[in-house]
Amino acid sequence: MDIRELEIKNVYQIKNKLYEDKRGYFSEIYRKNDYEFLKTNFVQENYSFSNKYTLRGMHYQIKKPQAKLIRCLNGQIIDVILDLRKNSETYLKALSIKLDKNYTLYIPKGIAHGFLTLKDETIVYYKTDEYFNSNDEDGFIWKDPKIFEYWNLKEFNIKEEQLILSHKDKHWGYLR
Repeated sequence: MDIRELEIKNVYQIKNKLYEDKRGYFSEIYRKNDYEFLKTNFVQENYSFSNKYTLRGMHYQIKKPQAKLIRCLNGQIIDVILDLRKNSETYLKALSIKLDKNYTLYIPKGIAHGFLTLKDETIVYYKTDEYFNSNDEDGFIWKDPKIFEYWNLKEFNIKEEQLILSHKDKHWGYLR
């Protein structure tokens, strides 16, 4: 496996193995022994289907933060994260990364997460090490100055009015 630590401590980009031929391709989504270096026990798997320019985020859990293993199975996303770990040397550092079928992203506990789809019929699959709990969920608005530039809207020629957001994601406050 080709693994690269990104600019935020303990965030990893992992190159997926794809076996392609004229039929299409095959790829393992998860093989436990490949991910043992993360020392993470995943307990929940999620799957989202989104249309082009859907923005989901920014989300995190307070009492039981989640580590996440994220893979875009179909389409393409811009994944944006912000380090909220107060004791981290990369506290309040943000980054964005483009994901498609070729890469998986590992995000440790204490990181806020969101993504923007760049294609129709985008499928994102992710594993978490804590169960989702709506009573423990928090977030902040995607337009927060700490992360706004990381969505790369100008680079992809996306106008704000084209974005598709849930009511909740439209109305989060700014990061406190």
